[in-house]
Amino acid sequence: MSTIKYIFLIISLSSIIFGCAKFDSPSGNLNVSVKDDFGNAVKGQDVYVYTNEADMQSEAKKHYAWKITDTSGLATFKNLEIQTYWLYCKYEKTDGEIVKLSDSVTIILDKYVDLELKP
Repeated sequence: MSTIKYIFLIISLSSIIFGCAKFDSPSGNLNVSVKDDFGNAVKGQDVYVYTNEADMQSEAKKHYAWKITDTSGLATFKNLEIQTYWLYCKYEKTDGEIVKLSDSVTIILDKYVDLELKP
């Protein structure tokens, strides 16, 4: 085989190997625990993740992700890109009062970040 054919073969195989390889973005995970005034879990409520504060403050529908808290008041977000996020949760107390909770958090590479949202 000629040198040109070898070079073509090497380039072709390299393109196939590297073209099919999946390169994931660096990511981390977030555990959000939602609590009421007394430290009790707030279950079954939406927790929204925003990529900027303005969208969060306007309660825009441009959220990046959302989860519903489980029976222990926990919402887990996996594989979030490494950056700062703004979180928002709203729930109604038994007396009808609306409670709005928000905070910001920076995701750390390959780690679980724990955040507690409470009044």
